[in-house]
Amino acid sequence: MPTKKLILDDIIQEKMKDPEFAGFYLKYRLEYQLISEIIQVRKEKNITQQVLAQLSGVRQQVISRMESHQSFPNLTTLAKIASALGLQLTFKTIDSN
Repeated sequence: MPTKKLILDDIIQEKMKDPEFAGFYLKYRLEYQLISEIIQVRKEKNITQQVLAQLSGVRQQVISRMESHQSFPNLTTLAKIASALGLQLTFKTIDSN
């Protein structure tokens, strides 16, 4: 029996028809993307959570909870983590059209 290939974007597109899902997704999408990028850079640099904690001055438990999407750190904590990874948090205006 052939298997059906699921494409995440297609699933999200379908689920976005549900206003409750759409609201939740839009609220947390940026947090998820930011955390995913931090994890990717940490792994590319072969840095453990413990070492990142030491470099950033942030407790390892905070990093673990962030990476497992159990909590989202405040801006100061994010800036410390980013700096320890050689990253810089920047803000830009986005076009809402």
